[in-house]
Amino acid sequence: MKVISSRSLPQAVHPRAHSHCARVARSPSPLVVPMDSIDLTGSRPAVVTWVPPAKPGNSTIVVEVYLSSESGNYGRMECDCEDNGSLTMPAALVDSLRAYGLSGWPRIIITRQSSSAINAGIGAQFLIESTVWKWELKVPGVISCTDGIGCPEGTTCDFTAQMCR
Repeated sequence: MKVISSRSLPQAVHPRAHSHCARVARSPSPLVVPMDSIDLTGSRPAVVTWVPPAKPGNSTIVVEVYLSSESGNYGRMECDCEDNGSLTMPAALVDSLRAYGLSGWPRIIITRQSSSAINAGIGAQFLIESTVWKWELKVPGVISCTDGIGCPEGTTCDFTAQMCR
């Protein structure tokens, strides 16, 4: 289980220091992701899960999956969804992403974000605050490399794709 706490604006704005602000900004809840892998083998849906916030409705989730960004064929998928604890990516979407090819260092980034509008006296100011969680994906057939060390016997590091072949 991985837990990343919010790295955004302070929990509250001191009213005397910023008397022109009409609303207090709040950071989103810490993001807890109990998964250690995601199945992206293709021809089946991929499921991402996280712990939903205690107060629903104050945040949204953005899930980004990168499978081939190191090879020059930029295969990236981004899903925006409700912060309800899970996202199922349809098999057709996973297959479309895999069609771009694979390269080393596939990864997933999950972001919980919330926004606040503040009346600053000269117009509305919008604050977007987020909590980010990311890890390297384990994709069957992909062994990432940068220097050839760690590639299985009989393979070498393809430096362009940054994976053993």
